[in-house]
Amino acid sequence: MNKINEVQNSKEIKEAIFSQKMLYHEMYRYRIISFVILIVGIILVKILENNNINEIVVVIIDLIFAIIFGLINKLSSNKCKYAAAIQEFVDITLYEFEIIDNQIDDIKLEEIKEEMYETIKRHKKEYKKQINSTGDSPEHGVADWYTNISEDLEMKDAIIKCQKQNTWWDKEQDKIYFIFKIVFTTILILTLVVLFRNMWQIIVITAVSIAIEVYGLYKKYKDYVRLSIEIKTSEDIYLKGKDEKILKDIQSKIFERRKTGYKVPDFLHNFKSMDLHEKYKRVFK
Repeated sequence: MNKINEVQNSKEIKEAIFSQKMLYHEMYRYRIISFVILIVGIILVKILENNNINEIVVVIIDLIFAIIFGLINKLSSNKCKYAAAIQEFVDITLYEFEIIDNQIDDIKLEEIKEEMYETIKRHKKEYKKQINSTGDSPEHGVADWYTNISEDLEMKDAIIKCQKQNTWWDKEQDKIYFIFKIVFTTILILTLVVLFRNMWQIIVITAVSIAIEVYGLYKKYKDYVRLSIEIKTSEDIYLKGKDEKILKDIQSKIFERRKTGYKVPDFLHNFKSMDLHEKYKRVFK
């Protein structure tokens, strides 16, 4: 017997699920802003250099852009950190796992809950839309987060079903994200070539900067894939012997994967959401 379906629809858990969604949304917003600042900073500095602006002025402007870029990246990482911790809080609560020392990843529960409620305050309008609607609705809500978890299932069988649902969603959405990254990067570089075809230095430096950013994302993706393989292996091992200790090992790997920050943006998720929910229902009857 388990109470996952009942507990996941409690007010606190739905608010936690909503807040982690919004934090990941904010994380991507900061990533986009930092990327734009990087490109604008490079282009502006090169234009100033080509117009013989005083070198000290150019260095100061370059430094300002670098500081802003660093601060925004830190904000993005912080959003990811709290989003992953809140997701872990949701799962630990649903699975009735012990929360050691009343904290998750060195973040106290009080701090996690404070971040939840501050996030809800920033997104009141979206909160009203999502809090009582399901993921397959036009509002893309948070009710019935895990589906078809019968209360007649033993807790350990319910847990592995939830964990497999987690990994299924990520696997399906990765395909869309991979295609989007290739298309977006190609369009961006071609745009730079067209706009600055007579300023090859800007094209080369900007292209290198984009490549560095893409490489950073690739490293996150490598960690993400490695953990995904480990999770799948652990799931298969669990299904053979049903050792409850393996469930906690799977959960720790899911948490580590969430902390990589490799997350499909909301607009891509929403783009295929209805189709994926239909497929999801067929897989997890």
